[in-house]
Amino acid sequence: MVVNGYKGVTGDDPRAISFWYNSNSTAPNSKGNGTICYWGDGGSDPLEGTQWRIDTVGSPSRIQISSRGTFKNSSVIIEDGEWHNVTINFPGGADANSADCDIYIDGVLDDEGARFPTTFNVEPFTTVSTTVGVDLIIGARPEGSETTVGTGIPLAASGFANFFEGGIDNFAIWSGTLGSGSISTITGSLDADLSTVQGSELELWLRMGDVGGDTAGAAGTIQDSSGFGRDATTTAGTTISG
Repeated sequence: MVVNGYKGVTGDDPRAISFWYNSNSTAPNSKGNGTICYWGDGGSDPLEGTQWRIDTVGSPSRIQISSRGTFKNSSVIIEDGEWHNVTINFPGGADANSADCDIYIDGVLDDEGARFPTTFNVEPFTTVSTTVGVDLIIGARPEGSETTVGTGIPLAASGFANFFEGGIDNFAIWSGTLGSGSISTITGSLDADLSTVQGSELELWLRMGDVGGDTAGAAGTIQDSSGFGRDATTTAGTTISG
């Protein structure tokens, strides 16, 4: 699905992302990989830090955060067919990279995750500088993740790839990091009221079928409950449980 017109949190600004997901060893694609969300711009340089992307990687899969230049993987593996919450805090700042993210799995800080640059022997890690690129995509990435050579135009129009074949619910983005109390609220229930979360501005909140009028399939609509009206448009193959 695509949140039309919403570019996500950009630059080196702090951000938090939270979602519930349900996966097992047979759900992700054949490589064990699937994209949870994607925004920014792939660019032409693999070390420029212009992309913001969260994936499941490997088999069995882990959570991976990447900014095009630096990655951080969770140490926790979740493929048990149950719903689990993932909340990610990125502190922001001119020297921050995606390896500086804190990953919480069901409210517990996963501080054993692996941190590494794209090229393992390259130092220092690439800092985050997310561009105003493609509209936020949930459950996939652009088919052409690079830009048209010499133009800077993303190739999102060529379609989508790396589909996440599982469940995603209560997906939200904040323009700032979240404290422990807020994370406890989020992880307390799959249907937690995120409007009560304090400390950072709620930029997007997709409840995935819990709002009357949500529809799926080709050109369906998932309504934004943040108050900004950033509704998402679904693509063929998307279903909601309501």
